[in-house]
Amino acid sequence: MKLDKLKGKLAEKGKNQEECAKAIGISYSAFSYKINGQNKFKVEEAEKLGNFLEMTEEEKLDIFLS
Repeated sequence: MKLDKLKGKLAEKGKNQEECAKAIGISYSAFSYKINGQNKFKVEEAEKLGNFLEMTEEEKLDIFLS
């Protein structure tokens, strides 16, 4: 997973970690662990987050499946 690209996408879209956590239905602390590489995003979470951040399918694949 390309965490730097994901963090860049959050910044590009002007979203913070708390907004993203709420959008995908997890706690802020759980999101923080995932975006800092301590846990992995579930497939459903990655899909929801990609949609929330308005990513293309290519961006989702590049960030979450690399």
